[in-house]
Parts: sequence; C-alpha cells; structure tokens
Amino acid sequence: MTAPLLEIDRLSIGFKTDNGQAVTVVEDLSLTAAEGETICIVGESGSGKSVASQSIMRLLGENAFIQQGEIRFKGDNLLNKSEKELRRIRGKDIAIIFQEPMAALNPVFTVGHQLREAIKLHSKRKGREAKEYAIDLLRRVGISRPESIMNGYPHTLSGGMKQRAVIAMAIASKPQLLIADEPTTALDVTVQAQILQLLKRLQEGSGTTIVLITHDLGVVAEMADKVVVMYAGQIVEQADAESLFDRPLHPYTQGLMHAMPSLQKAAGANDERLLSIPGTVPALNRLPQGCRFHTRCAYTQECCKQSTPPLAAAGENRLVRCWLAVPPTGIEQNATAGGNAI
Repeated sequence: MTAPLLEIDRLSIGFKTDNGQAVTVVEDLSLTAAEGETICIVGESGSGKSVASQSIMRLLGENAFIQQGEIRFKGDNLLNKSEKELRRIRGKDIAIIFQEPMAALNPVFTVGHQLREAIKLHSKRKGREAKEYAIDLLRRVGISRPESIMNGYPHTLSGGMKQRAVIAMAIASKPQLLIADEPTTALDVTVQAQILQLLKRLQEGSGTTIVLITHDLGVVAEMADKVVVMYAGQIVEQADAESLFDRPLHPYTQGLMHAMPSLQKAAGANDERLLSIPGTVPALNRLPQGCRFHTRCAYTQECCKQSTPPLAAAGENRLVRCWLAVPPTGIEQNATAGGNAI
C-alpha cells in the first residue's frame, strides 16, 4: 500500500503560561491523510483544531512546544526539519489558508505585490507572466475585478475579499498538502460554494490533500472523505464521512448533528427544533476528571466521571472515545449498566 502523504502520530502540544506552568492543548493526536483525500477536523472553539493544523507547518508561537509525537510528510518527520528546510516546504509543498485573513496579509504592500511574490518564490513565473497568473487566480476565487484588486491594499478590501485573496495565495503553487482553517467563514453562501468547488477542482487536477478545519457540518458533508471530531484537545470520534453522518457514536458528535440547521427544522416539520449543547468547552487548565465531555453529556454515568475512556475501535476504520460505545470492563462495566445511548 502507498504510504499516507501526512501522518500525525501520538502528537501532544503544550503551551507555557505566564505563571510558568505548562498546559496541554492537544493530547495524543493521531491521524493520516492519503494523497487526494480530504480530512475535516471539526469541533467547537477551544477544541484544539487550529493548534493541531498549524503545528504541521511549525507555525505555533514561541510559548508552544511539542511534548511528544511525530508529524511525517512524505515519510519525513517535520519536527526534525531546520527552519531553512521548512521555508522550502512552506507555501510550495504545504500551504495554509488562515482563519483570519488580515493576519496573513502585509498591510504595507498591495495584494498584487504579495500574490506575485508568492508566485515567483515557488515557481518559474516572472514579470508579466506572474502578474497574469495572479489576476487569473483572483478571478478563479470569485473576485470580479481582479485587475483593480491587484493594486489595492488589504485595508481597502472587505473581509470576504481579503479571504479570497489569501486563498488565491495558498493555491498559487498547487501544493501537495493544503491546510484550510475555516476558509469560508467570512463569505456568503454563494461565494462559499464557489470556493469549495474551486478546492475540489484543485484536488482533482493535482491530487492535493486537504486538511479542512471547520465548525460547519454542511461544509463537512460537502467536502470530507474522513472526519475527525475534537473536543477539549482530544479526538473523540473518527470515521469516514458517510458513516459519521449516518450514525454518529459519540454524544458530542450527536450534539453537533442536532445543532445543525436544516430546511426541515426551519419549516418546523415534525416539530424539529434547533438544539444546542449545554455548557461550554472546559478550560484546558481545569479539565474535569474522567471523560472531558461528561459535564455536558445527557448520558453521563459514574464511570464517565471517574475514568478517561480510550480512543477505541468501534467498527471498521472507526474510532470513538466513549464508554457508551466501547463499554469498560470489571467494576466500571457494572457502573454503566443503567443504559446505552448509542
């Protein structure tokens, strides 16, 4: 079998706090992504999605550190690469679309200048050819007046326009791996659909692997081959997209599904209501004992409060971190006898 393009193996990431303590923000994360595959990482804010994705390109702040694990790209551990080696990979082989476009654009240079620089840095296009390619990229991401936008500064553009310019920069070199952190957040639904179709065409044309970070399950349903659900720094469920939407196993995943808008809910069909998950994601320096979701879970039992469930197999190519889906043994098994939500 062909080795995966991206392999994250038992990765744990910590951040140093002002008082000198270390807080683990991503714990024991493992996933693989094959060439041409789209893997979506979903979860609420604070679940560790963006930290996990930015660690692939080693873009975390100075107070971040790797506690354990490896990140392998085409078999090479990126954590062992020097900064000089990483600069040759970033933007060319691996590109990222940041969630906040203003942070990715230099305010003192025009959009066209920054886009041309990205093109010239990672390709043989120079001069007029680079400019024409930049204009074409802006047109492809849905900008109707690309020639005038080329001369504009970031502060003159709307949030949606800035996001599209950042997406154009990310796809300019047709990277082997594209990390997209909430790439359609600032866009209306029409442009969002255009961007998703653009990413699909890029993938079909060059076999690009996409790691897509999102909270929008509609985007997941449209794009994902495989889905990773994160909560409070841990993977709580992992499955192919069809299996996950057909039968979510973890109560957190079920809660996300119930909170997903639909035409039926909007019309009040069968009294379907848009539900929310009670409570909030716990602070990472004050995590509850046992299952991290048990304080918000409708199916909590005694073992959930006492013991942390492992990420265990729950069928073919499927993992879940829940005592209800993969019951404990012995004394803990007796504690779960009250019922099963799955």
